[in-house]
Amino acid sequence: MEYTIRYGDTLRMIAQNLLGDAELWMDIATTNSLIYPYIDTSGRPGTVEPGDTIQIPGISDDETPTPDELEFGTDLKMNTDQINLTSLMGASLQVGDDGDYLLVTGVDCFRQDMAHRKITPVGTVPYHPEYGSYLPSLVGSKKDPNWKIKAQLEAERTMLCDPRVEEVISTEVSEVNTGVAIEQVVSVKGIKMTVGGVDDSEEI
Repeated sequence: MEYTIRYGDTLRMIAQNLLGDAELWMDIATTNSLIYPYIDTSGRPGTVEPGDTIQIPGISDDETPTPDELEFGTDLKMNTDQINLTSLMGASLQVGDDGDYLLVTGVDCFRQDMAHRKITPVGTVPYHPEYGSYLPSLVGSKKDPNWKIKAQLEAERTMLCDPRVEEVISTEVSEVNTGVAIEQVVSVKGIKMTVGGVDDSEEI
């Protein structure tokens, strides 16, 4: 299949997203006769730049991912959209009738990724110490007069850490029963969408 290079792409990212294994990046480099630094904006011989097209080995045209899959990705599916931040056990992986794990793709994958980023305490993912959110540490803490502002700012910071998010348009934090609901409107790849709210709110 053909793939058009985008800003921020690396061969490892492309291999992971399209072939399911980042270690297959060398196959892409070999197929396209690319040499280090592979993707570059200087126009060096043996490199490609954003806007150029390369061949992805091992994928036929009828297996080509949809634009939605390319933009937002695919991941293992959690068994709930209601992520409870008072317990890090608020979600587990969903299994299909055949016993295999189910996948989530496109915009739904993005929404799930954002929920996961919010429930993961910063510093708990090996090799990615910056991944996650400080929202879990706000859960159960004493609600001083500024707690809503703190939660709002941290929710916005967390969203903007994802490279797919172009802008956080609005963030609303409100108390729900014994928790907190966070609803955000964001711009992602030129698409305005709601993360949180009635259908897929993240509760803390």
